[in-house]
Amino acid sequence: MIKIDLEDIDFEESLTLMKIEDWIKAVEDGIFVNYDGFGFLSTETQESNLMVRPSYVLNHKIIRVSTGFEQTPIKVSSETLNLFTHITWYNR
Repeated sequence: MIKIDLEDIDFEESLTLMKIEDWIKAVEDGIFVNYDGFGFLSTETQESNLMVRPSYVLNHKIIRVSTGFEQTPIKVSSETLNLFTHITWYNR
C-alpha cells in the first residue's frame, strides 16, 4: 500500500497545474520527456507525494509513481489514481 501525503499547492512556486489527461497527451505528443522535469499527482488545490515522470506513462495511463527522486518507481492502482485529477508539473 502506498502512503499518500497531501499538502496545499503553493501557487507562488514555478509550477504548471494540468489535468491528468492533458498531461498524458502532452507526454504522448513528445512535449514532455524525463529530461524536462517531474510532476506530482494532485487535486486542484493539493499536491501529493506521488511523483510522476513522462516515462511512467504507457497506453494512455500512468502506470507507475515514485515517492522521491531516489526511489524506485512502483506500480500504481487505478483506485489510487482515481483520487487525483491533476498533475503539478515542475520544469527543470
